[in-house]
Amino acid sequence: MAILSGPLQLEGKVGGMIFYKRGNKTCCRAMPQYTPESMTAASKQSAREFGRASKAGKLLRDALNGIWRLQHDNTMVNRLNKALYTALRKDPAHKRGARIITPVALQETLKNFRFNNKANLPFQAQTIRKPGGHIQVVLPPDWLTVLKKPRYASHVQLQAAAIAIDLETGACRKVSAATECISIDLPGDTLTLNMQLQAPKAMPVIVMIQARFVMEETDGRLYPSAQKSCLQSCVVAVLLPEKVQQPENKGMKSIRSTGSAKFHPKQNNTLQKKKEEKTSLLHKTEHVAIAHSNAPARKTVSTRDDEKRRQHSRKNT
Repeated sequence: MAILSGPLQLEGKVGGMIFYKRGNKTCCRAMPQYTPESMTAASKQSAREFGRASKAGKLLRDALNGIWRLQHDNTMVNRLNKALYTALRKDPAHKRGARIITPVALQETLKNFRFNNKANLPFQAQTIRKPGGHIQVVLPPDWLTVLKKPRYASHVQLQAAAIAIDLETGACRKVSAATECISIDLPGDTLTLNMQLQAPKAMPVIVMIQARFVMEETDGRLYPSAQKSCLQSCVVAVLLPEKVQQPENKGMKSIRSTGSAKFHPKQNNTLQKKKEEKTSLLHKTEHVAIAHSNAPARKTVSTRDDEKRRQHSRKNT
């Protein structure tokens, strides 16, 4: 990889060379030569899976852009795609090339993900899920004192968002909540952000929070701070899908601890018919056995004994 150190600023393709920027440096690389035989079957499967993870990352970023402006650095896209690709590779149920992002793997890899890698959220927020789609984000009492504040900031605003998303189909439900601008000179206290998300129970829910610092001018207007080291935004929790209760079968109730079970009337009729057929068959068998026992025994005489008796009578005569 070549790096330009002079005043020449190039970006894009020039002949067989590609110029691109990495951070504050301008780099150069040769144009890759692809042939039909250059990619093996495993390489194609890996490329397909990485494309699936990149598509999931774009779905998540688009969902966030519709809520509030996301505070991030220039490496966020690649880091998010890498985290989602790691989650995809943890799928044990599908073969390579057909793996998907499972909610459990998403929880393991995406929790505590920082959208701005230059700023770390210095406290742990607790996420509570309640029936009816209610989600609470509870901040500890010292959250205001441990925040890294910009030099000229006077207030801070906390924003929370909950996104229920299906990374395969793109279906999404989202909700957000924000506090009023809080003076950074106030003493810390426990803060709770309440949200209500109406979404299918089969979707995982990604909960995010970000701190937005503002500066108050003499005229009373508030201006957001642009200091990157203080733009704190991260994922605080990934809630797994709620267990969907299976509808109870009306035809058969569950067997109680006593061992008795109640069945549907149709099933009772079927069992009664089978019982009657079995009883009638037993009665027929008993009648046949009795008839055989009462029948007179047949007298059978061996033909060899008859021949001996005839010979004996001839000798006597």
